[in-house]
Amino acid sequence: MKDLATTEYSIVAVQKVNTLNSSYFILETDALKSTPCPGQFYLLKSKEKEQGLHIPISIYHSTDEALKFMVKIVGEGTNELAKLKIGEGLRLLGPLGNSFPIAEHKNVLLISGGIGYAPLFYLKEKLERLNNLTIWLHGGRSKDDVFPADKIYTEDGSVGVKGLVTDSILEIIEKEAIDTVYCCGPKGMMKHISKLLEPSNVELYVSLEEYMACGLGSCMGCAVAINTKLGRVYKTVCNDGPIFEAKGVIWDE
Repeated sequence: MKDLATTEYSIVAVQKVNTLNSSYFILETDALKSTPCPGQFYLLKSKEKEQGLHIPISIYHSTDEALKFMVKIVGEGTNELAKLKIGEGLRLLGPLGNSFPIAEHKNVLLISGGIGYAPLFYLKEKLERLNNLTIWLHGGRSKDDVFPADKIYTEDGSVGVKGLVTDSILEIIEKEAIDTVYCCGPKGMMKHISKLLEPSNVELYVSLEEYMACGLGSCMGCAVAINTKLGRVYKTVCNDGPIFEAKGVIWDE
């Protein structure tokens, strides 16, 4: 575990802030030397803000020239990130956490809800390089919560199919002979998918979202219950995760 108080952050420049709608934007910064893997995240904080928590944000895309983060405005911290200007400094620490195991030569289903879209965007690129057939289902409350995917669902029917992203999962898995499923989104959505796939042999990996006070595994504020061969243990989403095999997650804890 790392100590947040003694951790050195890298200072990078903001390259671009691309507003998608009133709730979402893409934040693009200078790249760091380390190469992130799909599912990992960074801790972000404006260089000018000495107070307040560092914000954990999943990696949306990474190249040798830039890091990109898809951010949803949900509070003061993310609102401050949305106001950053080109050339302004940003504190970055990462990449942190573990990453998705990457399938090879398989039929893969990606399922995301809302801001859960971000880590799967980066994952899809890696999967397709390894000759996987990918199908992506994405859902949200309205048209402002959804982004390009093979099939889109909205609860209000404002775009795509009216309903939940979980509605036709079993049919698609059977029709497309899916081997592996990757999932990121609201906990209730991932829990439901886990229950649906429990009787099957399909591998399911989930990216858990919990409140992270430190983001480094020190405070145990994001601990989740996991079933192991040795029984129930508690693991931190920020350090042991955020990626877990769904069959081990104790969802009702």
